[in-house]
Amino acid sequence: MSRVPVLATCLALLTAATAPAAVTWFVDDDLAEYPEADYTNLTHAVNAENPDGGTITIWLAPGVYGGISSVGVLSISGKDVDILVDEVIPGERIIDGSQTTSGWGLVLTSFEGQAANVSIDGLTFRNCDP
Repeated sequence: MSRVPVLATCLALLTAATAPAAVTWFVDDDLAEYPEADYTNLTHAVNAENPDGGTITIWLAPGVYGGISSVGVLSISGKDVDILVDEVIPGERIIDGSQTTSGWGLVLTSFEGQAANVSIDGLTFRNCDP
């Protein structure tokens, strides 16, 4: 019996066991498209607990998403976040900065040693200060 396949299997298991776990959230402002959505507010989904530190994947239903703070609608700091749009569900996904006191739609910050890989696709930003 060769030791190479056994070693490769052990390394694969070790890598899988130590890789940060990813989480997936479904967000729907009115629960019309995703009645069982995890969140109705995009900010809550981004800020949700992810103790393992893996990528947060968010499937966003059509709707208007505003902020809950003075910082901005999306304040992503030191996280790996993918915000995705299911093209099978038609409709616009709007980030509305008028619903924050700052008027900011998106705030991205990263500090030394923190992850900051963000992917956003298919969103419309309105009433957002540059």
